[in-house]
Amino acid sequence: MIEMVTSVPTECADFEQYGPDHVAALLVLAGITTVLCALLRRSRGRPSEDAIRLAICWSLGLLLPAIAVFEQIYEAARGWWSLEESLPLHLCDFAVVVTSAALLAARAARGGVLENRLDARQRLFELSYFWAIGGTLQAILTPDLAFRFPHPAYLSFFASHGGILAAVLVMTVGLGLRPRRGFVIRAGVVTGLVAMPVGLVNWLIGANYMYLCGKPKHASIYDYFGPWPWSLITLMLVCVITLLILYSPFWFLNRAADLAEPTVPESRVER
Repeated sequence: MIEMVTSVPTECADFEQYGPDHVAALLVLAGITTVLCALLRRSRGRPSEDAIRLAICWSLGLLLPAIAVFEQIYEAARGWWSLEESLPLHLCDFAVVVTSAALLAARAARGGVLENRLDARQRLFELSYFWAIGGTLQAILTPDLAFRFPHPAYLSFFASHGGILAAVLVMTVGLGLRPRRGFVIRAGVVTGLVAMPVGLVNWLIGANYMYLCGKPKHASIYDYFGPWPWSLITLMLVCVITLLILYSPFWFLNRAADLAEPTVPESRVER
C-alpha cells in the first residue's frame, strides 16, 4: 500500500494529521459506513435483502483488491516502487485479501448467521475483524502518508484503508456477524504466523514491513513502544490486549446466547 515513499513531489505534499484533509476523509468514511450498515439492517426480512447484501458485499469485496493493484501500478509508473517499501507485506495488505474473502463468503450468510462457528468463513471474518479494527484503524487515525487531497496516493490510501474498516463494520453491524469462542487464540496465532516470514524478509532486505523493525516515519502509537528489539515485546503485549478488548463485548453476547439455548432433559435423550 502507498504508505512510505522515497521521493515526494511538491504537488499535494505535506499531509497534516488531523488537518482539514484528514478530518474530511474520516467524516466521509464514517458517513459511507453508516449508510451501508443502515441499508443492510433495514433490509432484513424484506424482499430486497438478498439483492442489497449481494451488492454491498460484492462491491466492497472486489473494490479492495482493485485498489491494491492500482497502488502497485501507480508506484511503479511514478518510479517510487522499491523492494524495501512496496511489497504487499504490511498488515493492511494482508487484511485486503482476508477481508475481501470474508465479504464474498459472508454474502451468503442469511441474517448474518454462519452455521458453523469453526467454518472457514467464520475464521476469515474473525481475522479481518482483528486486523481491521486492531491495525487498519490505527493506520487511518495516524496515517503514514505524505500527500493531501486530491493526490491519487491520498485517495487510494483512504479508499483502501477505509474500505477495509468499512467492510468489517458492514459484516459486524450490518450483517450481525461476531467473533466466536476461541477467537483470541485463533487470531493471535495466525497473526504471529504471518509476522514470522515478514520478519525474515525484513532481515534479508533491510525493510520494515508490518513495522516489526521500528516505528513509521510519521507520528503513531509506535512512538511509545520503545527502541527495537524491545518494541517487539510491547507490540506483542498490545496485540494481546487489543484482542481481549475487541472480544470482550462479544464474550458477553456469546455467553448470553449459550445460557439461552434450551437444554434437553436427560430422560428424553435418545440412548
